[in-house]
Amino acid sequence: MKASEVKPGMRNINLILKVKEIEDPHTFENENGKGKVATAICEDDSGKVKVSLWNDEIEKVSVDDKIKIEKGYS
Repeated sequence: MKASEVKPGMRNINLILKVKEIEDPHTFENENGKGKVATAICEDDSGKVKVSLWNDEIEKVSVDDKIKIEKGYS
């Protein structure tokens, strides 16, 4: 699948993307506890998508990294 094909409500999305930008993370608290989330702007040769990075994922990803999304959803 390509980034340009991603539509709201899709499931089982598989993509290979390049990270172009990572926004500053912010913290949250809900009934399941505390955590952090950051939005990464990622792209392939067809377009861009936003990817949510949760908790320890934030530290594992850097700008210009290639990432693989498996069984994602929009």
